[in-house]
Amino acid sequence: MIHTRGSKRGILIVGDSLPSNQITLSKLDSVLDPKHTVYNSLIIPIKYYLNNYLNSQGYKLPLEKSNEDFFYYINTIEDPKTKSNPDLSKLKSEVESHEHKIILSMGNFAFWAVEKVLGRDIEQNSKIKELGSVFDSRLEDVEYPIHLPILHNIANLKFERAKDFIANDESNYISYFHYVGVRLGELLLKMKDEFEFIETLK
Repeated sequence: MIHTRGSKRGILIVGDSLPSNQITLSKLDSVLDPKHTVYNSLIIPIKYYLNNYLNSQGYKLPLEKSNEDFFYYINTIEDPKTKSNPDLSKLKSEVESHEHKIILSMGNFAFWAVEKVLGRDIEQNSKIKELGSVFDSRLEDVEYPIHLPILHNIANLKFERAKDFIANDESNYISYFHYVGVRLGELLLKMKDEFEFIETLK
């Protein structure tokens, strides 16, 4: 059985769905499993640049241990075949029960679904640039929970398009991952007293 993992007191990351490939699925234990390429290619780079930024400001992220993480991972739905008519009751329960102050949704579908359970209205088929604009604006005009879109596989499969997500001067950032890591770092430092996982660099 695929289970959620991470700290319920941390930042909520909402993935899309479980893999449709049954062979891949049989080898996974958890949502955004650390063994899987999605976690290693999309989440790890953001963590790297996030920690890099925190280090530059005198702070750091904790070392990760087995099944321990400052992110808490869930999926929007389990079966990708139900995307056209998704049952969001489980997602709604997860979002409401833990009261995460920051929610990151991976990709268009996950972002739309979380907005729906939060009672907010947004188009389901937003473009990369539109998602980037939402990411940027919600860092400035804070409304709790702070729900931010991040990219899904497009960030790797067509990485040259991922730069469209960057709302600021892209010359200040190495890549989409650098941009997201730095901007999240800026947000976390503003809220550092609310997140016990942020440590002082010694």
